[in-house]
Amino acid sequence: MSRAYRVFLLSFSMAAIFVGMQQVSLDASSSTSHVGTAAGSSQREGSGPITSHRNRNDTQMPPPSAKEPQGPDFAFRLAVFMTTHWSKEQQMYLPCWEHAMKLPILKNADLILYTPANLSQEELGRLKFRRVTLKQFPNRGYQASAIQAVSDAFGHLGRREKWFEGYDWVIRLNLDVLIMEDGWLQQVMKNKSVDGIFHNCDKRRGVRFLHTDFFAIRPEAVNASAVESCNQSNAEEHFSCSVRSILLSKRFQWVEDAEESNHTCRIRGAKSPVVHSHQLWRYCPDYFAAPAGIKRFRWKNYTLNDARSPKAIAPFQMPVDRVLLR
Repeated sequence: MSRAYRVFLLSFSMAAIFVGMQQVSLDASSSTSHVGTAAGSSQREGSGPITSHRNRNDTQMPPPSAKEPQGPDFAFRLAVFMTTHWSKEQQMYLPCWEHAMKLPILKNADLILYTPANLSQEELGRLKFRRVTLKQFPNRGYQASAIQAVSDAFGHLGRREKWFEGYDWVIRLNLDVLIMEDGWLQQVMKNKSVDGIFHNCDKRRGVRFLHTDFFAIRPEAVNASAVESCNQSNAEEHFSCSVRSILLSKRFQWVEDAEESNHTCRIRGAKSPVVHSHQLWRYCPDYFAAPAGIKRFRWKNYTLNDARSPKAIAPFQMPVDRVLLR
């Protein structure tokens, strides 16, 4: 065999070995890539337990509130749970709600209206909310209706019908309870360590008498079975029982600057962010401009002079022939 031929065979063999090594290297890389993808896929699929709970964004209630961003300043989705018997006295507050909707906290909120009245679309439109859900109920009376509102909304009925599915917070108030300023409320609601915002009717009794004319709550923090088990005949005691787990956990805050109400259980105060005054309608629609005295007004104790009129404002007298929902 000639020397040239031997050199040719040696060169050919070395080239074949080199190509084979490259193929093995490519195959190994390909196998590693597939294994990594499979492992990553397995981790993603097993990152959380498979559950039958529906995603909060996919719920029917609210219709796409969760899909519609509430702007860069909002970190929560809000429902307003308003109760009203729709009396002429409470309807006097409707013009105030035109201005209330200028508050950032309400601009993107949805309304769930709990009332015995059969309201038309035109009447519902006067509240100016972007989306309204009407929940009708039989008027059971002054205390019983307030209790029923909490039981229906936060008990088994509300959970079964998904009244608050998709919402991070629920503000409960009456038609004649107005938010004066929302900065503090927003700040507290963005705090993930807070589940409730309450005001106490009578501090001498501890936390047994929480206001029902206004409160704010994370709906997932309420135990529906616990709500159903509460059987107090007083609305404030019943609500205090319903949120007992939140009170025990201390994951709540008292309404800032709200004054003591001497057991009348109407939230008010010159600097309170929320006010329940039966005289505030006189300053509608721009109730923000109401004087401090109106916000502190104790309607049984004294009269006030309206700055717009030389006549004294008589204390509001509750009609004796009308049973009101609080």
